[in-house]
Formats: sequence, C-alpha cells, structure tokens
Amino acid sequence: MKLLLFQIDGLSYQDFIWALEQNLVPKTKKWLAKNNYQINQYFTGLPTSTFAFQAKLFYNCGQGFPSYRFFDKKHRQPISASIGNQVKLMVENLQLKPRSIFEDLIVLEGIFSPGDKDHSLAVQNFPEGFSINSFFKRRPVKLKGPDWPFLFSLPVNTLINFIQISYFWLKTKRNLRIPFAWWYFWSQWFLFTVLMPYYYYYLRYLLWQSKQSIYFNCSGFDITAHAYSKRSRPVRQVLQNCDHALAKIIKLAKKKNYQPIIFSDHGMTNSRIFEEESGKRLKKWIGDFIGHEKGITIDEYPYPYTKRPNTDPLNSSADIYIANSGQISLIYFAKYDRRLTFNEIEKEFPKLISEIGDIRGIGVMAVKTEEGYWVGGKEGIGEFRGLPVGGGDFRVISGKNPLAKFGDLKFNQPAFLKWISDENQADITLLGDYNKDKDRVICFEDQVAQHGGFGGEQTQAFYCCPINFQKKFLKLIKES
Repeated sequence: MKLLLFQIDGLSYQDFIWALEQNLVPKTKKWLAKNNYQINQYFTGLPTSTFAFQAKLFYNCGQGFPSYRFFDKKHRQPISASIGNQVKLMVENLQLKPRSIFEDLIVLEGIFSPGDKDHSLAVQNFPEGFSINSFFKRRPVKLKGPDWPFLFSLPVNTLINFIQISYFWLKTKRNLRIPFAWWYFWSQWFLFTVLMPYYYYYLRYLLWQSKQSIYFNCSGFDITAHAYSKRSRPVRQVLQNCDHALAKIIKLAKKKNYQPIIFSDHGMTNSRIFEEESGKRLKKWIGDFIGHEKGITIDEYPYPYTKRPNTDPLNSSADIYIANSGQISLIYFAKYDRRLTFNEIEKEFPKLISEIGDIRGIGVMAVKTEEGYWVGGKEGIGEFRGLPVGGGDFRVISGKNPLAKFGDLKFNQPAFLKWISDENQADITLLGDYNKDKDRVICFEDQVAQHGGFGGEQTQAFYCCPINFQKKFLKLIKES
C-alpha cells in the first residue's frame, strides 16, 4: 500500500482539537468524519524535536539525537538538523538503516532522506544548509512538472504574503511576538512564497506520477508559532491555509490509491526568552562564573535573534560549546572526547554547577556521576542509579522531586532519565523552568512558543488514520 504521511509540524493534540472546534480546518474536519478517521493522542518522549522524531520513525533509532542541536564529542563536531552534511555524518556514524517500509520513501521538507534521495527535498540533500540558490540547484531535475504553475503563482503569492506578514506583525502585541529583525521578513517570504507553494505543486505532481510512499512535513504552524505564540491570529491563518491545501492533496491522493495519514511529531508550549528572564545570555553567565581571564573560549548557538539569522556553525574550536534548542540547553566541555562526571566538573570548575542552577529561569539540570545521574532543581535534588533501559531507580535526596512540576511523572520521569543517558548527551544538561499557572516555559532561543523538553502540551502529539489501519500505525508510533 502506498502511504501519504502528512505531518503537521508542532501541532499538539489539544491544539488540533481546538482548531477543529473553532472551525479553522472545516474541510479536514468534514473529511475525517466522512472517512471514519479517528483522532488519537500519544506521548512523544524526549526530546520533543523533529530531528529525534524522524530518526526514530525512519530508522527506529532512539539514541544519538539528544536535541535539535548538540555536539558530537568523538568527532569534535557541532551537529544541527539544519545542516545537511552534519545530518549525513550522524547517519553514517550511527550506521542507520531505514525501516523496510521507508526504503523507497520520498521526503518533502523533512530532515532525513531514508529512501529515494533523487526525488526528496530534505535537509540531508543540502550540504551546508538551506538557501534560495541551493534550493533551486538541488531540486529534482527529472521532475520539472511543478515549475510552470509555481512560477506563474510567484508574483501573486509575493504580494499576498508581503501584505499578510506586515499586517500580522503590526497588529500583534509586542509580548506575543519575537523582537523585530530584518531577516525575519526575508525568511517568512521565502517560506510562504517560495518553499510552501513549490512543495505543494511538487507534491501534487508526485501523487500523479509516483508509485512510492511520500512523507510531507508541513512546517508553517511550527515556524509561525515560534514567532507569534500559539493560537495567535497568524497561527489561525496558517491553519486555514493548511486546511485548504490538505483538502486538495488528500482528494488527489485517494484518486491515486494513496492511504493518507495525518499526524504531528510533537506539540508546543508558549515561552519566555531566557535572556529576558535572567538578564543575560547563558554564555555571559558561564563566562562570569569561570572567569574571563582564564582564556577559555565559549560558543553559544543559535545567535540572539535580533543580531543575525539563525545560522548554525559548520565547525567549532571553542573550549565550551553551548547548544540551545528551545527549552533545552546542552553545555559541552569540548576538549574532552567523553562525557565528564559531576566530580570532574567540580574539580576543574568549582561551584559552577551550583551557580548555574541558581540562575533565574533554570528549571532542572542533570549531570553524570560515577554511579548514575545527578538531577537538581530549585525545589530539590534527586539521584538516579542504574541504567534507564531495563532497571534503575530514582530517589529524592533533598526537598521535592525536581521533575514533578513539569507534569505527569508516570511519563516524564522515565522519558527524562532515558534522555539524559543518550550517548551524545551534554556534560551539563539544562531545561528551562516551567510555570504551570501561566502554562509557559523558559526558552533558550528567542521564541515565544517552543518545543524541546517537557511542560505543557509539547509532549502531546496526535495521529489520524482509518480505524482499520490504526493497529499498524500505532505499532509504528509506539516503536518510535
């Protein structure tokens, strides 16, 4: 059976139900009811990242991807899901093999290309990252069917999107959107005027021509919520646009004997930027703690949103490398080719761990010990002994369980303990704080809605498929 896997990036189960109730996606709602599709909720685990989700889905790989950005100590290499060569490096290092059902899969706007690389448009196909030049050079040369309708619509889409982007920016309150940056308008124009329309025409062309399963990641909701927060006016518009496009795509898919499945990879939680909460960026805090006179160099990525675009490094020679991905911040002592223990960090940088833990906005931190893992927060300290997979126990040493405020411990605690044991996990692992009353987390990137850790709806995803197909897809999701 040919599958059309349609992923709505970042849309939680609760937000999808809200969109249906608000009638923002009427065509999708009608189609789900008519075709006996059932909406199901599932817990994603950690990290709540598209990078990790696709690695699990395509390759059944549950280790090696602790966040959207991290540092590979063995190869002294920064890794980002935005850089094709770095994605390819991880596939080679971990010797990943695609699941049999994905061996000829065509991927549009994903990260990995597990199957048909010639016809896929995924990050892995773009060695040094996405740009207009690389996009048009590397799009599939054998299938030029989408080009003419795409080029014909380009002037109209440019005018419509310029008006919409400007209108939403001016009408959205300052505390509900990210700060102004010139490159934001450029990236939004590129996404909604160039990328999304081209993907749409290309997908329709593939449905007519191809006999292979197709995976399409619709990223508009995720990117717009990062900038404007969840359930904002721009997000509503994106959902309405998605509904209109999805209706036409599914109608064609059914004609061509494809089985459509709609799902998300994670949810999102509204956030406050760490720098606004604590007064300065994490790089500055750590520099102050260890002393700038020691000559220790520190890299922190991505850069502040207002300073320059969200570019990731191809290489790094820094002594300390900080990789931020939403609520997650991973601190690596890069000159070591292994993960340092609590005592080793304390010996080289006395009191650094406790000083980082005292910063306003830090929710919980984890550090490896000789026996297991130390987990600390402002509410209490815990200790984990043993291996997360197949045993071990977590006990509170002082105060309360530092993970309790992030949600249901039945799901979060095992997921957290498995996550911090990842082979590429940092020397010091940080999660931004979570305010349950405001349903808001602290984010280390400049985003007003984020994903990465837990707290709120970011771990609550959904999938929709026919009732008679549920067991098969549920097995795939559970394995992931």
